[in-house]
This record gives sequence, structure tokens and C-alpha cells, in this order.
Amino acid sequence: TGKIAYQTRVEIGDRDNAGTIHDKLMLVGAELMLKTVDAIIDGSITLQAQDSDSELLKPAPKIFKETCRIDWNLSAKDVDYFIRGLSPYPAAHTTLERGETTFNIKVFDAQPITEKHNYSVGTIVQPHPRQIDIAVVDGFIRILELQVQGRKRMKTTDFLNGFSIEENDCFK
Repeated sequence: TGKIAYQTRVEIGDRDNAGTIHDKLMLVGAELMLKTVDAIIDGSITLQAQDSDSELLKPAPKIFKETCRIDWNLSAKDVDYFIRGLSPYPAAHTTLERGETTFNIKVFDAQPITEKHNYSVGTIVQPHPRQIDIAVVDGFIRILELQVQGRKRMKTTDFLNGFSIEENDCFK
């Protein structure tokens, strides 16, 4: 909320996630830091008050493990935003239930698909043997990259090389 020397806008793309935005800001921040140091050295620096619309300034909530759990009752777009907002760290997570067995899974990348269906939310649908779609209220989330607890992060196609989806499997 203090004064600033320089600022710039950074474009956030449709498929950017927290990690790609971090990397963009890191590069822009380094450039602005060098520009600021040069301005301090040559005495040309001027500080300006930030735009401070107090209604827009709100502290970010703390992120806990439970707040990173995917809510399959949301829209496809909102689940996609949630996943991208937490990727790559701390990562959105869910639980795959197979009878009495559960698998904790982090989801790093997904694609929203808006399409009417009659599935219960969390139901796994495989439109193709190399894909996993999860039913949400207004469509599906196609999982593109994931990590099963205790394993490395991988593309869904690689995951399905060693794991088969069974009829009653679902995400909770």
C-alpha cells in the first residue's frame, strides 16, 4: 500500500496457471528491479502513490490442505480455474474411490468441457481409453496431468498405461 517507482501490466493467458504466472512475474519483476536501481543511481526516480481502491484490496486467505480439495459440484469452468489457481503448488487434490480402496490424487492440468449429461458429479467417464473425464454440474473436467500419492507427476495417458478405470470408480 506504499508508494511505488514503476509498474507494468502482465497478460494472463486463458490457460495460464499459478506457476506460469509466477514465471512471467519473475521476469518482469527482474526488469523493473534493474530499472528502479538505475533510476536510484542516476537520481531520476520518482515515487507515486498506488491506486488504492480499498474495496478491491483484500488480504488473500490462507491456503490449507482441505481448501485445496476439488469440489466436483462446481461448474466445469470453476473447477478448471480452481485447478489452475493451485498448480503447480500446492496443487488441487481429490480422492479416487474404488470400493474400500482410496487413492489420493493431485491434479495439475485439466480441460473444462461444457456438455449436458445425466451422470452424478464425480462420476468417471472414459470417452476414449486414453482419457479421464469427471462429471461436474454442467459438463466434464478432462484430467490432463496428475500425480497419485507416492508416485511422480505424469500425463493422464501415461497414468492409464498402468492403471485401469473400473466401472464404479468415482472421485470424491
